[in-house]
This record gives sequence, structure tokens and C-alpha cells, in this order.
Amino acid sequence: LEQAVPVVPTNAWIATSLVSWAVLGLIVGAIAKAIHPGPDPGGVIGTMVIGLVGAVLGGSIGSLVGIGGVAGFDLKSLGLAVLGALILLLGFRVLRKFKSNATEPPDRAQGDS
Repeated sequence: LEQAVPVVPTNAWIATSLVSWAVLGLIVGAIAKAIHPGPDPGGVIGTMVIGLVGAVLGGSIGSLVGIGGVAGFDLKSLGLAVLGALILLLGFRVLRKFKSNATEPPDRAQGDS
């Protein structure tokens, strides 16, 4: 039996990985916002964060249901990441609507005349 040699990531590998994840997040966030447009945290950074968190969420869901996680730039990973980002956007909007309804004053037109 051969013993596996542990691989120590280099700085260049880490930088490449971070840039790859940032690009994936930007692409996924943009796709999710195009599918489900509306008032979301905007800008490039907001879109990237939505995509990155969506990729983690989609990968977790994919692993839970047995189809695998987000493991690179393939179609399955992209689909799972977009699904996760859409779920995140939907959750954000529901939370925002719930919060805005909770802070609105009661309607005075119902009998306070």
C-alpha cells in the first residue's frame, strides 16, 4: 500500500480558488437576479455574496437529496448554485415583506372616524 502524501495548498492555488469562487458567485448571483428580478441588495458585491451563499445552500441541498454538491464549473454545480441563490432571494424577499408589514402602523380607516 502506498501512503498518500498530504497536499499543502500554495498561495497561488489559494488565490486562484478565491478568484474562481468569486467569479462563480458573480455569475450565479446575476443568473438568479435575472430569473427572479426585484429589489435586492444590489451592486456587484451584493450579487457576488448572493451567488456564493446560494452555491453553499444549493450544494448542501444537493448533498442532502443525494445528487451531490457544488464541486466546480459543471452544469450540475451551476444549477445547484442557482437554485440555492433563488431560494436565498425568495427567503430575503419574504423576510423583507414580513418585516415591513410588522412595522406598518395599523389602518385607521376602519372605524376611527
